[in-house]
Amino acid sequence: MGDKGRDRHRQVNDLRRVFDKQVDIHSTMITEVMTAPCKTLGAKSLAVDALSLMQSHKITVLLVIDEQDNLIGVLHMHDLLRARVV
Repeated sequence: MGDKGRDRHRQVNDLRRVFDKQVDIHSTMITEVMTAPCKTLGAKSLAVDALSLMQSHKITVLLVIDEQDNLIGVLHMHDLLRARVV
């Protein structure tokens, strides 16, 4: 995963954090509340790598990218829990 690919993708903050800041969602642009650059993980990575990345950055969502740095999915902590990986 090159920096170029990571820079191409953006992650929106958890809506709860936005609401906690009492942001007016009707007039606030996504660019004002998103986290950039977001954390990404290659599609061939192991679940333990995803969990480690989530824990080290205190996040619950990762964007999954292919070998060409194209976004191919989203991995949420709940996906790992549902699969009984953690």
